[in-house]
Amino acid sequence: MEQKSTTSGGRKIDASNIKISKHDLKSSVCKTVGVFLESIKVSDKVDKIQLDDWSVLGEADRLAQEAQAPDMLISDLCLKGQATAIYAQPGAGKTMMMVYELMQSVAKGRIVPGSVYYVNADDNSFGAAEKAMIFEEKGINMLIPGENGFSASKLMPEMAKMVASKEAKGRTVILDTLKKFTSIMNKTEASQFGDLCRQFVAVGGSVIVLAHTNKHPGADGKLTFAGTTDIIEDFDAAYVAKLEQGIEGQRCSVTFSKLKGRSGNAETAVYVYDRDASISYRERLASMQRLNEEDALQLSAAIEAAGDDDIIEAIEDAILSETRAKTDILKKVAQQLSIPRHRVKTALEKYENKKPEEGRWFKDVGPHNTHRYYLHDGDKF
Repeated sequence: MEQKSTTSGGRKIDASNIKISKHDLKSSVCKTVGVFLESIKVSDKVDKIQLDDWSVLGEADRLAQEAQAPDMLISDLCLKGQATAIYAQPGAGKTMMMVYELMQSVAKGRIVPGSVYYVNADDNSFGAAEKAMIFEEKGINMLIPGENGFSASKLMPEMAKMVASKEAKGRTVILDTLKKFTSIMNKTEASQFGDLCRQFVAVGGSVIVLAHTNKHPGADGKLTFAGTTDIIEDFDAAYVAKLEQGIEGQRCSVTFSKLKGRSGNAETAVYVYDRDASISYRERLASMQRLNEEDALQLSAAIEAAGDDDIIEAIEDAILSETRAKTDILKKVAQQLSIPRHRVKTALEKYENKKPEEGRWFKDVGPHNTHRYYLHDGDKF
């Protein structure tokens, strides 16, 4: 056995037979830590613990006065004293919905027009001029990068000043679009922006940001927000909009569905408007209306039925061509129509029924739980 040795004061010490128990080691470590703590000399000039300074104990009344009650701001999608994010594909109608609801809120006395700052950083000169004219008639502030010395980089410092001076209370900042003011793909920048918005609403302000969804839907066919999750996590409410075109001539609908929200936020909101390219923005805005719950449900059913027509026809063609296995039908129709398989699966199951008056086809369950489909008319079983 190799002999272990150590040196102490120039002398070699045989350590091969020294055994240290776990108890001795623990005791030794504790003594070492104790000696270390005793060696720390507390300075007479040590800073006061700031947790006491930061505490709001005894300031509940002040906080209540500064707080903003979560009443409707821009309908029940965006509430006062909250930070709200609205995501949609470009051209879906998120900006038009916001302008429409701003006009409604002014008309119904929900907001003081001069307390709203619409930051338009996503328009060309003609579009900005159109909206500026509409806002000016109502007394709503519009900020445009490049006009009157304003730039996107100046916004966050100005919002920070409003937080520090408590001048944010009762004021609403609307950003169109979010990517012009922070990097939505950078977690650090997005988190810093979200933190500023939290401070802004904490002193009674309101923040609304319009942003884009990813170009392609997720695996479930639903649109997803672009960027990191920081904005969603830091904000009080978030919605994603889906556009349905051609519901009636040139009219279309856009549905805003809640991703996150408080109890007062609507679950969904459905708007219809005219997308005819030959009419002006003001005419298009005048054509917009929000549907009540009953009309929205009827429209949703009609859109779903209309959207199924091509899928039904493709499934029937597949069955007639002897493509009967469920997996084969899903694959063939999805490829043919360039749609997700889950949409084909939904239609296949929705219109399957043994009764001809209630279904377009029926299925036969064979060995190993295999499903084969047959048409009620013009097919052989």
